[in-house]
Amino acid sequence: MTTECHAKNYISDLDRMAYLEGEAGPEIVEHIESCAFCLQEVAALAAVDALLHDAAEREACPDMDILVQVAAGFQLADQAVENHIAQCEFCQADLQQLMAPAKPAVIDASASKSGKSSFGLDILAWGRNILTALEKPQPQMQLAFRGDSQQEQFFEADPFQLLIKKSRQSQATPLWKIEGQLLKDGVPFAEENIFVQLIQENRHLSRHALDSFGMFEINDLSSKKYRLAIILPLELILIEEFNVNEP
Repeated sequence: MTTECHAKNYISDLDRMAYLEGEAGPEIVEHIESCAFCLQEVAALAAVDALLHDAAEREACPDMDILVQVAAGFQLADQAVENHIAQCEFCQADLQQLMAPAKPAVIDASASKSGKSSFGLDILAWGRNILTALEKPQPQMQLAFRGDSQQEQFFEADPFQLLIKKSRQSQATPLWKIEGQLLKDGVPFAEENIFVQLIQENRHLSRHALDSFGMFEINDLSSKKYRLAIILPLELILIEEFNVNEP
C-alpha cells in the first residue's frame, strides 16, 4: 500500500473531493489518476460520502421496531409510514433481513399449547423471549392505584408483573383510559427503551414509553377487546386479551 503522495505539497482532500464531484481541473485529474496514494484516498472519501448519503436518505425511515411489526405481518395505524416502507429501498432491504430464516427465540412454556405465541411468528426471529402474561388474583399490598378495585387487574409473566386499572375518561364521554405499571419481582421496574404497544385485530394502534416508575397511560379507548404488549430489550410480555368495558 502506498503511504505517501508524491505531490503532497499541492494535492489536498479538497482537490480529491473536487475530483469525486467531477469539478477538478485537468492537472489535478491527471495527478490523481497516476498516484496510487491519491486513488486510495479518493476511494476512502467516496466510502465516507456514501455513508453520509445513506444516513441522510434514511432520516425519514421508521425505527427498527416498526419494521419488525411489518415483518410480523401487522398493519400499521400510520398510512404514511406504510407508504414510505413500501417505496424505500433501505426499508425493503431491512425487511428482507428480518424475514430471512433465523434461529427461533426462546419461548415461554405458557405462551400457547403449540409453544408459539399468536403475536406473530416472524417476530420470533428478532430474538426476544416471548412471555405470555396470565391474570392472577390481586396482591392488595402492592396496588399502586386507588379507586374501584373491580376495575383493576393483575397479570403475571414470571419474573414480571403488570398492574392495570381502567376507568372512564369522564362521565360525558364513552371513551376509556387505562393506567398501568410494570413490576419485576414485585418492585416497580423502569429502564430505558421499554414501551407498551396497544394492538387490536393485529393492527398496532399506539405505542407509549414507560416513565421512571414503570408506569404508562393510554387514553381515548373504545369499549373493545385489545392486546397489550410490553416491549423490553430482551423480552416481549404479551397480554393476549384485555377487555375495556364495564365489569
